[in-house]
Amino acid sequence: MEKERLISFIKEILSVFEKSSASVIEIEEEGVRLILRKNISKVPDIQEFKASKTITDEIAEKRESSLGENVYILKAPMTGIFYRAPSPTSPPFVEEGDIVHKGQRIALIEAMKIFNDITAEISGKVVKIFPQNSSLVMEGDPLFAIEPMEELV
Repeated sequence: MEKERLISFIKEILSVFEKSSASVIEIEEEGVRLILRKNISKVPDIQEFKASKTITDEIAEKRESSLGENVYILKAPMTGIFYRAPSPTSPPFVEEGDIVHKGQRIALIEAMKIFNDITAEISGKVVKIFPQNSSLVMEGDPLFAIEPMEELV
């Protein structure tokens, strides 16, 4: 992430975080990990968790909109652990820049000890993979940004 974009990104997050009732937020973007804490002397309650989720939703929406209008965002159909490969020693199903076809398996989400296939809902070029491998995703979180390719549709 270029320095100017990084500074702008951090300022935007700080602004939203300061106005919220959340006590902790953790964000990882393009190799940069940011953890913000305030009022850490108490245990967060459910309202703070909901506020934190709202902040991350706002940031995700801004990140998605920065990719352009012609990009399809594939979202998590369920809450679980996101995996980019079928096993720790296997290569990822897809990388950014790869061409995918509708119905192609591109990831897995483990929920309740069951591995669920995540398949491409459209054919096109993968322009962004949002979650890190082995990270928790919530239902509705963005997983992939796919740019439709007319010749593949």
